[in-house]
Amino acid sequence: MARKKIHFEEENENWLITYADTITNLLAFFVLIVSVSTIDQTAWSEVNNSVKEKLNQKEVKSTLAQIKETLDSVLVQEKADSLVDIKLDADGIKMNVLSKGMFNSGEADLLDDGKSVVDRVVSAITSSDIKNFKIDVEGHTDDVPISNDFYKSNWELSTSRASHTIQYLIDKGVEPARLKASGYGDTKPIKPNKDAIGKPIDKNRAFNRRVVLRIYY
Repeated sequence: MARKKIHFEEENENWLITYADTITNLLAFFVLIVSVSTIDQTAWSEVNNSVKEKLNQKEVKSTLAQIKETLDSVLVQEKADSLVDIKLDADGIKMNVLSKGMFNSGEADLLDDGKSVVDRVVSAITSSDIKNFKIDVEGHTDDVPISNDFYKSNWELSTSRASHTIQYLIDKGVEPARLKASGYGDTKPIKPNKDAIGKPIDKNRAFNRRVVLRIYY
């Protein structure tokens, strides 16, 4: 009996050539895209600066918190006597110091107690890791008119008190370029000087007579 021959058809592999050509063309296309593409330097710089700024802000906030903590610890008695109030917010440290702990009535020369407060502020700041701090000093008065041989108005008195405080900071080694003095007279009271019927509130007036130190970076 004759055997039946079985014929195997050879598999057609022509599709591999087309597939390889397609892959090669795609690869060449992506290489071309990469070779001609350029990084937007402006956008890259903006992103880079934004990251640096956020890191710097985090460092600044941490340092300001440390400075406030130091001030709280070295001005315990003044805070207990309600002569000093220290707050930390998004703008920096705001420190209110009542004038009765800083100056004689109607005068702008710093008393020894006032100098002692400023000394501790300078020490707390200069001992921090970041040195490029700034200090704004504001002078404030109550609404009682003043007119003596030295000052004709509360504007002059408040400005002079701020300036004398600035000069003492300079004497203690703080760079003048980091300082600013402002006088507001009685225009920015923290408590009403008079009640609803116009009667003076002496306790409130005492709180309004103050120097404000703003510490920031």
